[in-house]
Amino acid sequence: MYYSPLTSDYLYSIETKYLRANPSNDTLSAKRAFDNVKNLGQRGGNANGFSSDSLGNVYMLMPTQNAIYIYKFVPFPPPPK
Repeated sequence: MYYSPLTSDYLYSIETKYLRANPSNDTLSAKRAFDNVKNLGQRGGNANGFSSDSLGNVYMLMPTQNAIYIYKFVPFPPPPK
C-alpha cells in the first residue's frame, strides 16, 4: 500500500500483510508494521490523489504543477564485485 500524510511531501509504502495482523493474537504486530514502513522519498509537491496500475506505477495528481507525476520503483544495480 502506498500513502502520504496530508501535511507531508513524502511517499511511504508498506506491505498490507503487516496491517492485517491482529494485535490480539500477535503482540509484536504493531512493531513489525512500524519496522516495515518504507520511506520512498519526496513526491515533488502536494499530491491530491493517488492511483496505481498492475505494473507497479503510482500516479499522483499534482494540482500546484497542473501535472500527473508517476512513481516507479527501480532498484539500484548491485555494486560491482
